[in-house]
Amino acid sequence: SIEVVISDATTDSKYKKSILNIIKKNNKATYVHNIIEGVFSASKSRNYGAKYSSSKYLIFFDVDLLINEKIIKQFYIDKEKINKNEMKFSIYPCLYLSEYYTNYLSKKEKITQKDFDLANTTYQKGSNQHVLYNAINTSTILVTKETFFSIEGFSESFIGHGYEDFELIHRLFIFENKQAIGKDYFEDYKTPFIAKYRGFRRYFLVKTLPMYLKGCFTLHMYHPRPLGKPYYKKRTENSEHFISTIRKSVNYSSLALSESLSLNEFSSEFIGFYCLTKDFYKGKNVFLRKLKKLCRNPIQFFKDSVKTKDSATPLNKH
Repeated sequence: SIEVVISDATTDSKYKKSILNIIKKNNKATYVHNIIEGVFSASKSRNYGAKYSSSKYLIFFDVDLLINEKIIKQFYIDKEKINKNEMKFSIYPCLYLSEYYTNYLSKKEKITQKDFDLANTTYQKGSNQHVLYNAINTSTILVTKETFFSIEGFSESFIGHGYEDFELIHRLFIFENKQAIGKDYFEDYKTPFIAKYRGFRRYFLVKTLPMYLKGCFTLHMYHPRPLGKPYYKKRTENSEHFISTIRKSVNYSSLALSESLSLNEFSSEFIGFYCLTKDFYKGKNVFLRKLKKLCRNPIQFFKDSVKTKDSATPLNKH
C-alpha cells in the first residue's frame, strides 16, 4: 500500500478544508501544515512532510502533477531494486503540458493511459501542441527514508523557484555512481531539447532517459508563472548557488562521462529530442517570453541572442 503525506505550506491554510475532505476517502493519507515565512521553499515543505512518513521509502510528488497506473507499478519495481541494493534512487521524468492540453484534461471526468500516450506521441514527433517540453530530470524522486535523511534531504538553502531538485539529484548521483565526471559537469545550460543537453543535465540522463523510454513519466499541468512573483525571481540566484555548491562538493577529472552518452540512435524516432517540427505557439506572446528570460537570466538571454543559425541542429543531420 502507499502512504500519502500532504505537506501544506500556505500561510493561511486556505486549502485545508478541501484537502481534509479528500483525505476522508483515503485512510492512508496524512495532512501536515508548516507555515513557511517569506518566499516559499519547496525544500522546507518536502523535508517537513518526509518527517511524518512512517514508510521505509519516500517519493516526492508535486501537487501540479498527474500520475497513472503504469508509473505506480514502476514505483514498486524500483523499490525492490533499491531494496536489493541494485541502485540507490530513481527519478521519474515529467512532460510539461501546454495550456491547451491542460484545459482539455481538466474537463475530463477520467484521465486515461490514452491521454498520456497522446501527449507523449505528439511530443516525440516534434509538436508542442500538447507538450511544451520534457522535464526529464525532476523532483519526483524515489529513495529510502534512511538514505534521504542520511544526506540531509533537500537543501533548505534554496529559496524560491528551481535547483533544489538538481542539488539533491547531484548528491544522490555522486552517492550512487563511481564514474568520474569532467569539467563539463558544472555547465548550467538550459534547453527544451534533451539531445542538446550539456553539463549536469546530460549526466543525469544516465538515470532518467531509461525511465522515459519505458514510458514512465508524469504530466505537469500548465499554470502561469507571474514574472513579478518573488518566488520566480529567485531562479537565477538559485542557479548560481547550485553551481557554486556542486563545485565545492566533488573532485573531477579530464574524463567527461557525458561524452559516452549518445542520443544519435533515437534521432529518427524521437524528433522532439532535437527540435520542433510544428510550433503551435510561434509568434504568440513572444515579447513576453523574451522579457521574462531577460529578467530571470540576462547573461543567457544575450548569449542566445547572438547565436548564429549554424548553432541550431538541423533535422536532416540526425
